Amino acid sequence: MRLAHLAADTLFTPVPDSFLDLGTMVSPDPISHEVTGIGHYAQMVWEARRCRCRFDQGGFDWVVIRNRSARGRLVHHSVAELGARLGLRDVQGCAERFVYRQFFPQA
Repeated sequence: MRLAHLAADTLFTPVPDSFLDLGTMVSPDPISHEVTGIGHYAQMVWEARRCRCRFDQGGFDWVVIRNRSARGRLVHHSVAELGARLGLRDVQGCAERFVYRQFFPQA
């Protein structure tokens, strides 16, 4: 996994719009939801970027896609703050998974 992160030109990281799933990316304050630290996955990506920069003076584009983004604005704020710290791009992903609607139609 670390080698794949080093070799990538673009890294897409899907994140569900909940603080439970966001824990690998950031450590949010439970009351104010401000970013208090960087999660273990974000730290690993940051180190891969740093190694890549030393190797070929390049880097890679890190894109975070938030799924079901219509529901939570607090997670958006945390990801945006992490983006300012680590240089990732926050992209709103799928607000709803349409394929599930096809499998489970409502009566």
